[in-house]
Amino acid sequence: MRRHVLGILILLALAGAGAYLGFRFQPNAGVDVGRPQNQFALIYEAAKKDALLVLKAPATAQFAPFEQATIDPTSIEKIWQVTAWVDSQNAFGALIRNKFSVQIMEMNDGRYSAIIPTYEFSDWP
Repeated sequence: MRRHVLGILILLALAGAGAYLGFRFQPNAGVDVGRPQNQFALIYEAAKKDALLVLKAPATAQFAPFEQATIDPTSIEKIWQVTAWVDSQNAFGALIRNKFSVQIMEMNDGRYSAIIPTYEFSDWP
């Protein structure tokens, strides 16, 4: 069990280091990293699907357009940090815009999935 916890901590540290070093990529910026645009769209869709799980009113969610999302490759192969915003109702019914960030991993079968619950919701400036 300790080995798994240590592995997860190392994974998070490496991912954080990669993001800190500025490995930023916006899919609409015209930078070619060897991936077709539709693969980035699939990564973003996986992030949105998983973000719905933690919203108070997921049926009211309105996500940022794909062009406004940021997809950051981490220092670990096949792991991406996705950051965007979502408008959704809070517990009081008010529509609130929040920024969210989640790590998505490309699975061996080509699907994309959140690897660790790393959601960070914060008020959008």
